[in-house]
Amino acid sequence: MTIRFTCNVCGALSGGSADGVVRDGQTCEWCRSTVARRSFVHSLSETLFGKSIPLPDFPVDRNVLGVGLSDWEGYALRLGDKFDYRNTRLHESPRLDICDPPRHLLGALDFVTSVGVFDRVLPPVERAFQGAAKLLKPGGHLLLHVPYSADGAGVEHYPGLAEYRTLRFGERWLLVKRTEDGAFSVAPDPVLPDGDPEGVELRRLSLDRIVQLLAEAGFDRIVIHDDDVPQFGILHGNGREGLPIVARKAAVEEEKSK
Repeated sequence: MTIRFTCNVCGALSGGSADGVVRDGQTCEWCRSTVARRSFVHSLSETLFGKSIPLPDFPVDRNVLGVGLSDWEGYALRLGDKFDYRNTRLHESPRLDICDPPRHLLGALDFVTSVGVFDRVLPPVERAFQGAAKLLKPGGHLLLHVPYSADGAGVEHYPGLAEYRTLRFGERWLLVKRTEDGAFSVAPDPVLPDGDPEGVELRRLSLDRIVQLLAEAGFDRIVIHDDDVPQFGILHGNGREGLPIVARKAAVEEEKSK
């Protein structure tokens, strides 16, 4: 079966087989957005406006401040046209260290979007969740897209890691690591999402662990956006792990009541 949908990233009419869309293998014919990327824009729209609209229809409002952490350029550039928003990177310029956020942005942002970062920062990962909370205004939102397991407690691949480098040795990648106690060792075959040697997966979080870390950092109203939106080509099928998560930094009134 073939479906037609409006891409909520670029606004173009696109389509493909329903099976292809469900498996996230089918992209928009024009901007190459995937199901995951369209789902992320859907989550942002629901968060900011209370309804799902295509990104080209977002109202322009320069009073809305946002920062992206390794967002896909396909929607990052468009967000920059709508809001006072800039995209940053974990290991290259323009860089933002979510574990030690810049002082001039503390408590200044309406939203923070993050794609594939919280699984790659040095431990302890709690600092990343706390850093995101520090950046946001009370009532601001974190939109998190990170690989996670639906069950279990998750796993830290390199406990106590303080520093690492990746090294290519023949056909294999190696991870040279130093732990907090100063010991050096080599780990073979690190997980490299998208083949990026600078973006080693340091952990696989579980959904329960993410919710716990968000709550401990001062977030509430945690929502996992698992809804299908066929008109925008968002069909998750059985791919229910790693869905967009939205969490609100507790509002001032609620913080005072605690």
